[in-house]
Amino acid sequence: MNRFIWPGPDLRTMAGGGFAYRLLPGVMARDLVAQVKANANDRSLRIVPCTE
Repeated sequence: MNRFIWPGPDLRTMAGGGFAYRLLPGVMARDLVAQVKANANDRSLRIVPCTE
């Protein structure tokens, strides 16, 4: 898992201001959350700080 400050350097500002991003599909988001929880519970989750 990456830890970073939002918004990060990988996002681009839109012409009118703000940032453009999309949501994950519902099934993918649920699977991702379930896997992160499972890894946190079995202590195999590692957090990597990200920088520019």
